[in-house]
Amino acid sequence: MNSKGITEYIDKHPLSYHHNCDTAVPAADFHFHQIYEIYLCRTEGMRYLVGKNIYHPQKGDILIFNNFDVHRPLPPEDRPYERIMVLFHPEIIRLWEREDSDLLMCFKDHHIGFNHLRHLSADGETEFMTLFQEGKQLADKEGYGRDIERKVILTRILLLINRIFQENSPREIPFPASTDQLKRILDYIDDHLAEALSLSHLSGTFGTTPNSLNRLFRKGLSMTVHQYILHRRIEYARLYLMEGRPVTDTARDAGFGDLTNFIRVFKRKTGMTPGTFRKR
Repeated sequence: MNSKGITEYIDKHPLSYHHNCDTAVPAADFHFHQIYEIYLCRTEGMRYLVGKNIYHPQKGDILIFNNFDVHRPLPPEDRPYERIMVLFHPEIIRLWEREDSDLLMCFKDHHIGFNHLRHLSADGETEFMTLFQEGKQLADKEGYGRDIERKVILTRILLLINRIFQENSPREIPFPASTDQLKRILDYIDDHLAEALSLSHLSGTFGTTPNSLNRLFRKGLSMTVHQYILHRRIEYARLYLMEGRPVTDTARDAGFGDLTNFIRVFKRKTGMTPGTFRKR
């Protein structure tokens, strides 16, 4: 399911369970959605981009995303892409929250440097899959008490996920030695996002050629330098608008020199104008 499909689906299904396996790798761009997602990796050789973090989840690893996390899966091309997802709107669980038991705790405050990945033990994976299957079987059933049963299953899943994120030390976000230079460039882009970041400027700063720099980005991120910079500028623009900054200030601070271009690109990437996004 692509990002547009998820957005359309969640309007009608505030809680859903998906076990997908594609032989043809689906096209996916960076996306975000107004739901929370629990993603269980079932495919070896995966890469997953969240913001500027590059994860290499192994089979049995969990990734979690809130409605601010811009993410993009990069499945291997030589094998089926299998994954399990629980998608839910946070509002359906809020009435079940208690002050000393915040069911959404691990989804909150995903600050820069937050590690979205944890590894499931064999017992943890068994428990998660048992709950997943129960939830999937209940998803489309109607009748007295079914809505409560569905929330009970989701509550148990969230209790499990929160325990895993509290008790398990996170793996360090892996950047192999071969991508040390890529990490330095990504950090530099974030630190200078409001400035002009041309390909020639970046290649000169890091002592390489424009072609070599683009090859590095294509190999590590499956995108060009320009595509990555645009993605980060849109991501920061979203954060600035949610803070309440004016649209003109947001365009400047996110590195868009032209306001008209910012409005056009923002609408193309998010489906709404910056002004509409800010009001929401």
